[in-house]
Amino acid sequence: MKPSHSRYDVTIVGGGPTGCVSAVAFAKRGARVLLVEANPRAASRFAGEWIHPPGAAALESLGMAPLQEASRHDPCRGFALFPDDGSGPIELPYADGHWGVSCEHHKLVDELRASAESTACVEYMPRTRMLGIQGHQVELCYDKGSRFTISSDRIIGADGRNSVVRQHLGLADNSCLMSYMAGIELRDIELPIEGFGYVILGAPGPILLYRTSPTIVRAVIDLPLAYASLADEDESDRFAIRKGNLSKSEAWHRMRSVDPEMQMPPPESNLALTEYEIALISKWIDQGAEYKDHWAFTAPQKAKVPSVKQKEWVRNSIDHFILKKLEGLKLSPSPEADKEILLRRVTLDLTGLPPTIEEIDRFLNDKETGAYERMLERYFESSSYGEHMARHWLDLARYAD
Repeated sequence: MKPSHSRYDVTIVGGGPTGCVSAVAFAKRGARVLLVEANPRAASRFAGEWIHPPGAAALESLGMAPLQEASRHDPCRGFALFPDDGSGPIELPYADGHWGVSCEHHKLVDELRASAESTACVEYMPRTRMLGIQGHQVELCYDKGSRFTISSDRIIGADGRNSVVRQHLGLADNSCLMSYMAGIELRDIELPIEGFGYVILGAPGPILLYRTSPTIVRAVIDLPLAYASLADEDESDRFAIRKGNLSKSEAWHRMRSVDPEMQMPPPESNLALTEYEIALISKWIDQGAEYKDHWAFTAPQKAKVPSVKQKEWVRNSIDHFILKKLEGLKLSPSPEADKEILLRRVTLDLTGLPPTIEEIDRFLNDKETGAYERMLERYFESSSYGEHMARHWLDLARYAD
């Protein structure tokens, strides 16, 4: 897959909300736009969206979701503030009766991408990664395969906090970590004041609750670094979490408290943790409260290739790791399988089916270098491979029900 043109007025890297809206906005002004997204499945991450009235109005002015499909999203009339002094909630509705909308992140992204794709002068290329920028030349790669270069008058990085556009342009990342955030999904919960987002004070950081569907409420807990760092040494006893020490963990006391002035979540929020959830958090704190960044934000580290004794058996770096394990167990590698057995293993693994007579003959008669790789490519391109891979997902999705 390659773009339709070699030159674009605007190239946007990142097919999330910002990228899609930018693409439509430029196209409405007559620009030819290329919108690329390296990982379309990233939109399915655990996240929600709350769009304030000005944002919703901007989307509507561009003819984009979500207001055109408002029935699919929850209307937002404003916020209800729960003070930390125990007084009643303070309703803060949007001015002049304006409304916002809230929804699951992936639903918003799906609708905005559909709007962008249907807009004239916007070309959307999923599974396309930017490799480099040289002046107005942008090198792209489609689905880890074909590479191509296009020319663009304007290049926009809408690819998030770890923007590859920013990195390739040598722009400094001046952001700094201020807090950690945890999200919890609550199902079949009734809120005392529907249509409002809740801001609950009294915890180390604010707690935000808002509805993303008729049956789902999302709770977002913001924990400042002063607490989220899980300090090991400090004279103060008032830390949200003290590693391995429940009695000095304020969060644990508030979760178990029956005092309405101390209890978390507050009684007026109409929310509560189950005994299992409290026990799970307690066990985590008691065992050291180990916290790690999400693997997606951790740079992979290249492992050192181990040395082995049977060097003649090794063909690539992966073989080093396999052979090192075998040698540690005092085992020897099995003899290399003949072509018929190798083909059968491949077909059963990739398609779930044994090879046909024609497929066996074709592989056996291919005596040239790269016969194995060519055989693999044939199966990767077959419909049987796609059906076999989809079957595993359909089983997990209980398609048979």
